[in-house]
Amino acid sequence: MGKFIFLIFAIAFLSSGSLIRAQKNIPEEEFVSLLLNDCEEALAFISPEEIQTSERLNINFRDVKNKLLLSFSSSILHDIKEKINKGEAASFQTTSLGDDFSKSVLNVPSLNYSVPFYFKNHKAITALTYFTRNWKRQSGKYFDFLISDEKLFNSYCIDKLDEFVERTASLLKYNVSELQLLKEQKILYVFCSNQDEIVSITGSVSKGRYLSELDAVVTTYSCHFHEAAHLLLNYKIKENSLYPIPFLQEGFAVAIGGRGGQNNNVLNDVGYFIARYNYANYKPLFDYNYFMKEDPSISYPLAGIFSKFLLTSLSVEDYLAFYKLTTVDTTQKIFDEFKKYITEYKSFRDISFFSSDDVQEISVDSSFFLTSKDRIENYSSTKFTELFKDKVYNGEKYYFSIDKKEINIYNLYSNELIASYVNSFADSPVDYFVNGKYRFYISGNLLDENFNDLEISYR
Repeated sequence: MGKFIFLIFAIAFLSSGSLIRAQKNIPEEEFVSLLLNDCEEALAFISPEEIQTSERLNINFRDVKNKLLLSFSSSILHDIKEKINKGEAASFQTTSLGDDFSKSVLNVPSLNYSVPFYFKNHKAITALTYFTRNWKRQSGKYFDFLISDEKLFNSYCIDKLDEFVERTASLLKYNVSELQLLKEQKILYVFCSNQDEIVSITGSVSKGRYLSELDAVVTTYSCHFHEAAHLLLNYKIKENSLYPIPFLQEGFAVAIGGRGGQNNNVLNDVGYFIARYNYANYKPLFDYNYFMKEDPSISYPLAGIFSKFLLTSLSVEDYLAFYKLTTVDTTQKIFDEFKKYITEYKSFRDISFFSSDDVQEISVDSSFFLTSKDRIENYSSTKFTELFKDKVYNGEKYYFSIDKKEINIYNLYSNELIASYVNSFADSPVDYFVNGKYRFYISGNLLDENFNDLEISYR
């Protein structure tokens, strides 16, 4: 990047009620000054390439003229803008970063507040563009990937994410042109190696986020179906509300994409259990404040199972109409139908204890691994590291974690929990440890391969 060159300019904002202006010969500071006053003229200071990226999938939001400009503007807290415009002293610190990049930091010393903005050739760019400029690039059928650490990612995840797009496109009934545009323009998938990189790129602490201004998924998960689901639903709607009802917004993403390294079937089963045995009332969760206050381990699975019900019961058109409601009457008939759906719901479909067609019998002494014949080389599983901090990963694809209370099956290539059985969550608990063996069945389509084609190991 070359040697850092520091060009520091301090401009105090003294006047109240007038436009706050920076020095005219410093475009970086002019841009931030326009953002402080929510001026649309700031759009002219944004890199054309960034604007093109933001507009490539034609996803917009109601009452938002330009989602990219809104993102830049909202990176300065609203109350900070108000205080500066009322006379709070602030300053700019503009720094050359080399290679035509620069950074301008807005500082408000009395409030211990600062926020950075990045530029290339004096045009505003997103933090994503700056921090990923040297990352590995790779493409799938529907995704362009930016990869921080190649050893934590693999081609299997690319295929799984592409398959997820096609399943979701079928579910939401994308037309041919919608799917073709996704193939051509692609979803941006930014795979970070740690949460610090996410903070640098998004400005907030999380394990993953959907950045609507760039139609991008920024994440530490190698298969973050949940955030991709948010994008794919917005792509279908075309002009969604910027603030949908969270219970429905998160519910869709959980119902089809899971959350936090647990797949959708696992979390839908948890949601079923909470609803079936009245551990929490889901109806108040339609209120924004109530949803935000509830523990996510309760609110998200409940949202997921309710959205799964909607997707099962309604046509795509009716589902989208329900999703776009700004308020929901929880006394309507569909809520009585949800009660019936819960009473008839069958949990733990991927792990069972009775033989039937298309299941694989498992009879083992303890937990075990399965390894594919064509194991992925030069790859390190983050899920394996999370589960076994004192062991070395040897390319195993699946891990069956088994004890007398629960069975958990992990895919170590996609780093997710793909099936789970918990006796305390079961309608009819089963003693599956018999004569010194754990005996159960898994659904025939749970694994990508035939069970007998995989190498079993214990360690």
